Amino acid sequence: DAIVRECERLSRLVDNVLDFSAIERGVKKYTLRAEDLGEIIVRSAEACRSAADAASLKLAVSLPDELPVVWVDREAIGQVMTNLLSNAIKYGSDGKLVEVVCRVTVDGAEVSVTDHGIGIGPDDQAKIFEHFYRVQSSEVRRRRGTGIGLTIVRYIVEAHGGTIAVQSAIGEGSTFTVTLP
Repeated sequence: DAIVRECERLSRLVDNVLDFSAIERGVKKYTLRAEDLGEIIVRSAEACRSAADAASLKLAVSLPDELPVVWVDREAIGQVMTNLLSNAIKYGSDGKLVEVVCRVTVDGAEVSVTDHGIGIGPDDQAKIFEHFYRVQSSEVRRRRGTGIGLTIVRYIVEAHGGTIAVQSAIGEGSTFTVTLP
């Protein structure tokens, strides 16, 4: 299990670096198709389940009965979900819950990923989507990371005409919310 988890982590890291390079060069393109967002969310959650189990975290997914069709690049939105879930697992607290909640909105869909972990201070919240930025706390520095995951998430979401926002409090956890048209 540990080898599989590390291989998956390394694969995500390589994907992130390659995507970041393409984004920086301005050559990253997405192929938008009508997709089932619920299926993308469930697959991403299942891919992260063993990491959540290893971190003694419960992973819960809540989807509405009916979701609108969204026009997205399946792989790219899967990467968004995987990055957000990986961060929630990495910075969540043992024995707590990581929640993924999808809601239908007037203009499309909204997906929130919530952890109940270390949280992010107000000054850092404005910077976490910047290239290579990592929060300076010792709690964050003890965990592996490159500082490009959230930059890639922001880029992908905005390239799809969506938005990403964060709500967080130190010691209480974080909620990242993605809206997609």
